[in-house]
Amino acid sequence: MGDPLVDYLRSCCVHVLGQRPGCGFFIAPQLIVTCSHVIGRDVLVGEPIALEQWDQGKTKSLEGATVLENFAQDDLALVQTVDANPYFAPISGEVRMNHELTALGFPDGGDRQLLDQFTAVYEGQTLFIDAQGRSGAESKFKAGQVQPGYSGGPLLNLKTSRVMGIVVATRDQWGDLGGWAIEISVLERRLRECQRELPRPDPGWIDAEAKQRERVSPSVIQLTPEQLRQLLQNPERDRVEELSRSLGKNQNAIRLALRTLGEKEHQISDEQLPLKLLESIQSFDNQLKSLATLRSTDSEVSRKLDQVRMALELDELEEADTSLEDVAELSLARARAAEELELRAREVREQGLRDAASAYAQRGQLALSRLFYLEAADHFSKAAETLPSYDSAQIFEYRLAQAGALYRHGDEQGENSKLVGAIRVYANLLSHYPRVENPGDWAATQNNLGTALSTLGERESGTNRLEEAVTAYREALKERTRERVPLSWAATQNNLGNALSTLGERESGTNRLEEAVTAYREALKEYTRERVPLDWAATQNNLGTALWTLGERYKVRKYIVLAKEAIRTSFNLYREAGYEQYDEYFEQRLRDLDELIDSIG
Repeated sequence: MGDPLVDYLRSCCVHVLGQRPGCGFFIAPQLIVTCSHVIGRDVLVGEPIALEQWDQGKTKSLEGATVLENFAQDDLALVQTVDANPYFAPISGEVRMNHELTALGFPDGGDRQLLDQFTAVYEGQTLFIDAQGRSGAESKFKAGQVQPGYSGGPLLNLKTSRVMGIVVATRDQWGDLGGWAIEISVLERRLRECQRELPRPDPGWIDAEAKQRERVSPSVIQLTPEQLRQLLQNPERDRVEELSRSLGKNQNAIRLALRTLGEKEHQISDEQLPLKLLESIQSFDNQLKSLATLRSTDSEVSRKLDQVRMALELDELEEADTSLEDVAELSLARARAAEELELRAREVREQGLRDAASAYAQRGQLALSRLFYLEAADHFSKAAETLPSYDSAQIFEYRLAQAGALYRHGDEQGENSKLVGAIRVYANLLSHYPRVENPGDWAATQNNLGTALSTLGERESGTNRLEEAVTAYREALKERTRERVPLSWAATQNNLGNALSTLGERESGTNRLEEAVTAYREALKEYTRERVPLDWAATQNNLGTALWTLGERYKVRKYIVLAKEAIRTSFNLYREAGYEQYDEYFEQRLRDLDELIDSIG
């Protein structure tokens, strides 16, 4: 028969068959916690997840389980089951150095299914930053072999009888170097955010806890206070061996404990003496076990550790402490030197990524100059993908250039699929770079998105793309105000007028055309002949077209006359500027307007 708490905890565990099969365990009758990387970091809330549970020597599927929460940043996930499990484990983050731990999981057993466990010792806390950008603190433990399949499993603190962590990573899956666990405080914070309260410990757990204490409690030392004090002053070998057999502890641990308490026995009462002795024996036993598993690739550190072990065997506690201080200082010096090397390596790596990204971007610029738009888009995309994720401003610029190249190819070559690609890139930028962080860039991207949507909408028969374009332009105008950026405001007003005008031509009413006329007239408040003559002329021509459509549709002479006036104004400027190639175009438009005026009367 195993440990009562471990036996109970087995009934809490489930085999999670996610993207990387691992373990999970019930913390409430219908609530399971596991690791995000076990179910899959991209798995959405509400998606089904396959679970298996051991039941009387065989496995059974838990039907209807779904992902309740997926906290990829914390590598945590919560799964909800349809049926309530009668066994669930209480949690607590209380833990101290050298506390004994037990972990459960489902390691790969080849042609056998395994629900296995390992024991370990708590070693402290590790701060980390991983390849996915996740950072934080995790509990570190040693002297346990973490194999694939343990991730997401419970890490039980035998001292507190509570689960103190969720196994997440290994130091070496082929050896017993231990690993790391997600701290319970992270789970507790997430549960508070979800407004989920855990139930009190199950009575079955409380019973198992009591049995565990009875089972692991050391035997009572059958010595009177006088005999015990005599033993402290004269730890006879035979008596030490007898205690070792009855308590199941290392003789060296008992000898060290007797010596330690012998130096302070006058400070301890008769009632406390047996308990203090047992506590000291347990502490030395844990330390000796811990030292036996310590390994180092540094030969000097290994030599110092050997000195510690030898000093403890010779009851030379002060020398052992001095040697451990030497190990700490030496290891810390080594670690700091390694940190400096890592920092330099990181700097070199990041500079290399920036240089590579810059080279890709230059290739993209060269391709643009040669009118190879698709090649340019590919180079700009590679530049964005190469940069470190924290360089968000430069990534934004490269993605903007990628979208611009896709748009130019789609616009000039008539490939709608490339326009769709540009729209997708613009929309993705807007979702990752909020308005509040950089309103100017956000507004420019909204304007560019509107242009791509408008161009695609003019080619398609429906109105959905044009409606989306109008929305994008109006969003841009929330930041592109006349007071702040007058010319950019006018450009977006002109673009908005174009989209509305196209919509008005396809719809039966007058609202869109009238809105287009308003937008063009707004643009002309800043697009003046003196400041930007060609933009002024183009907008006058656009205004004339919208008025023409209004007048022709409803046979209103006033609109036709205003249209002719706007188009003639535009024609005059193009002629004065020497754009003779437009003469025939404008002359034909003016003749058509004259005929329309005559037909209306």
